[in-house]
Amino acid sequence: MRRLAVPVAGAILAVSYVQTWTGLLPIGKSDPIARMTAVGFEPIAQEISSLAKADHAAALVTTRYVTSGWLAFYVRPHLPVLQTTEGYRWADAPVPTSMLLKKPLLYVTQHPDRELREIAPYFAHIDRVACIPRMRNGAFIDSFCLYVLGGLREQRSGLHARFAYDDSADTPSSLKATIGR
Repeated sequence: MRRLAVPVAGAILAVSYVQTWTGLLPIGKSDPIARMTAVGFEPIAQEISSLAKADHAAALVTTRYVTSGWLAFYVRPHLPVLQTTEGYRWADAPVPTSMLLKKPLLYVTQHPDRELREIAPYFAHIDRVACIPRMRNGAFIDSFCLYVLGGLREQRSGLHARFAYDDSADTPSSLKATIGR
């Protein structure tokens, strides 16, 4: 029995690596590697970039840390990314101006049924643009839904948006230091 331990472990490791690199087995949502990494996100980022340009979005908004990171890394050209939850992660990041928040924003979420209600009270207009499926080798992993936010309700307090990423020329030096630039 002990003689088989190393070969069996090696086989399991080899299958795991092949699945990670190639997605050979189309297991979709059940594939933890595809679900937790940005596998299949590049086409979504390209679509987000196109829609942001078409809708004249001044920034991207999200409520999830992972989505903030993926948007900051993959969306080209870069747009500021604002996260409205998990303030403890962004305690030292600058707060966007109300002038920026009054411009059209593109909200990106994987779970609109849960997360949209966190944003809805702060905007007068929320228009669904699209839901884009994330795929790997033809297997559905999840989808990202996009909404244009407009009409900031300034009388509402409690929207704690922070810059998760901003590479614009007028980025405060404190933010550039925070994000390692």
